[in-house]
Amino acid sequence: MEWLKGKSFDCLGVASFGPIELHEGAPKYGYITTTPKPGWRDVDVLGNVRRGLGLPEDFPMGWDTDVNAPALAEYAEVRDEET
Repeated sequence: MEWLKGKSFDCLGVASFGPIELHEGAPKYGYITTTPKPGWRDVDVLGNVRRGLGLPEDFPMGWDTDVNAPALAEYAEVRDEET
């Protein structure tokens, strides 16, 4: 996260291995949930990024899986090329 500190941006997207909680209204939204990976179960990734960068609670952040994020980026690039 250090490389993001001091940079200016309007929003931030974070992707992670899973399983993760993707439903914004869920109490553990932004968490890695039931992974068998040691030390990663019930980790508040989105909250830690927000706090680590000193971002306010209302700062727009996206949260998705490490599989979906590249697909979304590719889709956005194709749409940009079409316009």
